[in-house]
Amino acid sequence: MSKIKRNDPCPCGSGKKYKKCCMNKNDDGAFSTSLHEELNTHYSHFMAYVNRNYPNLTPAENKESQEEEIEVAFRLVQSVFIEQQKNKLTIYEEFLDKKKEGITRPATLASLEDWKSPVAGVFEIKQPATEQTVMVEDVWSNESYEVNRDGIPLKEENYAYMPYCIGVLLKWGSVYNFIPLAIPNYASSYQSFREKVNQDYDNSSYTSMKQYMQATLIEQLKAWLYMNTSEDAEPTNTGKTNDDEVVELLDTQMEDELTSSDSFRKLKKSWQDYKEEQQPAFRKPEVVAAALEHIYRSTTYFRDDAEKITKKEVATKYEVSPSSMSNRINKLQDFFEEK
Repeated sequence: MSKIKRNDPCPCGSGKKYKKCCMNKNDDGAFSTSLHEELNTHYSHFMAYVNRNYPNLTPAENKESQEEEIEVAFRLVQSVFIEQQKNKLTIYEEFLDKKKEGITRPATLASLEDWKSPVAGVFEIKQPATEQTVMVEDVWSNESYEVNRDGIPLKEENYAYMPYCIGVLLKWGSVYNFIPLAIPNYASSYQSFREKVNQDYDNSSYTSMKQYMQATLIEQLKAWLYMNTSEDAEPTNTGKTNDDEVVELLDTQMEDELTSSDSFRKLKKSWQDYKEEQQPAFRKPEVVAAALEHIYRSTTYFRDDAEKITKKEVATKYEVSPSSMSNRINKLQDFFEEK
């Protein structure tokens, strides 16, 4: 029997071309690519479609802060998956209508149809489900979702410190993915946030919290990014003062050629002055150390040449969230500028 070519009619009798039907199946009828891989490919194709047809939604320039980058990413999600166009379709629904005839795997099509109904909200991280997934619960509907851990920028041991996250979920086969990612925050920040959202929702005309969160996603995201009250809470007693831990963290995390420099000694002296005058209270020395390193690298307060380094890069090193650094950076910079 001659080899079936990609553009030949599929021998299964579906009437479709072989490449759009059974080409990706093994001899036993199973698909040769995983469902997860196939959905990743469709998501990439959709983003390429958006870039081609709606370039105004995907600005190329880099933003000045990590918060601005996050806002742009979430605004894109809202624009393509949630907001309807004049034709009453979202951009994603428009894309799927053009592509779904060529999708042969039922599970793939089911997930892609589910993408028409993204879940935007605030979620509590509950407990790991598998090595790759964790259970989260929508704080308003109490519905539970099994999500891929890759979308939560925290290590498992830090879930207890930042147990709440804002994000948008898409169905990815039997589990869900956060797109573009989940943004974690502290429990006390969440409590303040929830009170404000509940009050605003009660004063709105929306009939469900799901509708309200989708419609006001960017507004809620901004509030979430800048509410970090827990980081300024009373410090915990660890057997040594938290301010000593800040200096130790800087010495450990920063490169030797920097920590041995006069500019670094100036940074530590300024931190000591700040402590004596301001007597700051904080719970996580990692956040303070990350803020100090970001200021040291990205400004000319202590060095002649500033580096191009984002909050995300520094936050990743110290295993904290970029948003948790913002308030601390602002307070430290205000003090350093006065000096």
